[in-house]
Amino acid sequence: MDSFYGEFAWIGEDDEIVYGTSEEMFRAFEQGKAHDPRVSIGGIENWIRYDQIKKIDIEFMPSIEDLAEQRSQREITIFSGANNSGKSLLLKSLYKHFGDKALPVGVNRFYHVGIIQGGNQPEQPQFYRQFLQQFYTSSQNTEPNYLDLQRIIVSLNNEKLDKLLEICGDLLGNDFAWKPVRPDYRFSGWYISMDDEDLALGSTGTRLLMTLVGTLLIDSVEVLLIDEPELGLSPKIQSALARYLFDSDRRHEMFPHLKHIFIATHSHLFLNRRVYDDNFVVRKQGKRVSIEPVKSPGDLHHLQFSMLGNELETLFLPSAIVIVEGTTDRDYLSKLIQFYLSGTEKNVTVVSAGGDGITKQVHTLTQFLGDLQTSPYKNRVFIAIDQRHSAKLGRLANQGIEKENIKVWSKNGIEYYYPTSIMGKIFRCTPDDVFRQIRIEDQYVTIGVIRKTKTELCQEVVNQLTINDLVNIPDELINLLERIKNCA
Repeated sequence: MDSFYGEFAWIGEDDEIVYGTSEEMFRAFEQGKAHDPRVSIGGIENWIRYDQIKKIDIEFMPSIEDLAEQRSQREITIFSGANNSGKSLLLKSLYKHFGDKALPVGVNRFYHVGIIQGGNQPEQPQFYRQFLQQFYTSSQNTEPNYLDLQRIIVSLNNEKLDKLLEICGDLLGNDFAWKPVRPDYRFSGWYISMDDEDLALGSTGTRLLMTLVGTLLIDSVEVLLIDEPELGLSPKIQSALARYLFDSDRRHEMFPHLKHIFIATHSHLFLNRRVYDDNFVVRKQGKRVSIEPVKSPGDLHHLQFSMLGNELETLFLPSAIVIVEGTTDRDYLSKLIQFYLSGTEKNVTVVSAGGDGITKQVHTLTQFLGDLQTSPYKNRVFIAIDQRHSAKLGRLANQGIEKENIKVWSKNGIEYYYPTSIMGKIFRCTPDDVFRQIRIEDQYVTIGVIRKTKTELCQEVVNQLTINDLVNIPDELINLLERIKNCA
């Protein structure tokens, strides 16, 4: 039989060859339905003993199948996590799931490139069979790359070759060109010129970037799995490449064949800051690997902070910082800001100062940033406080906060600034009756016969809030959001 279906083949009942998945093969041997100690991986050319197969007993939560299904309509997925959290194994398991329509790009991808002469299209089914054999039989963790830069280049047609140099030129700012080794000889080999010098003499980072871009251009690849795209690239180039990948219009123009890109990274620069739930945190505990999506701007900031070592001096700084009094203020304003700044590159952190800790929080901020009046954050720090704390205005101004950036609410309590349409639904009254009947006492909010804790109420409001509710919030809150949006 020439064709092969599934990952494995083994000898089943009636001495016939059975084809199936790893799970089906393990089950057959456990139940005594395999009548021969031999199995074949990825084809029936080479047979090995069953006891040479390594059973991968890591449990992914969600399962690889469920994760692939959940992400089937999304084009970019980013995995981050500590070393040994399971990111590379996750990429390999996804490769196993997608099969030969996918291609992994591992961390061992630096190659020299010299004189270039003809070649063939990459043989992805063969690569996939090699991967399966290594995945189930290798005694150590391997990071194979099936295509080096030279093989990538010779597999591309003329149009793709020109795109390769165009994209690398855009990202790096260098002038790339194809040049014959001997201009006077028709059958001469070619080389890549970078600013009139042979790329063979160029930097490691340039060749690493070209390897990534060249792999993106391979027509037969529908799913690309990149492990640590940041390797060898400066932060500036990482940012430029991330923007290129996350720009759907440009991605569709340059790589229309790609249905999905999975990235495992330690770099905060490869997090998608526009689409929060494209980012996932990978954690390993025992034999279980959890894959949890980022759900909010706060989660994203926490992830960035963690990726930078939890050190303030290396924090990926947001576009603006808003300091509020309590957690309900923080949760509500975070959601509003997310909607209000939708479609922009701005990243805003909302910090809860814990009641009377506003000035202390500003003091901590100045210790980190230095004098606010001379820092890039001069016009980017905002304060929102109740009337009862307005006595602190002078001190806050002395600490370097711009007076125009200190918002004193005309009413005491963020609950007065929730959309009346949502409040009416929660308390089963008309929007007009919401603030006629509202009573706020300690940690409780009461309207009519319904009583909620401030935390419960905030959670319900945030869960129901949509971008359409921006038209129903008070002008003084809109004015604050507009200032935040327009900060330098």
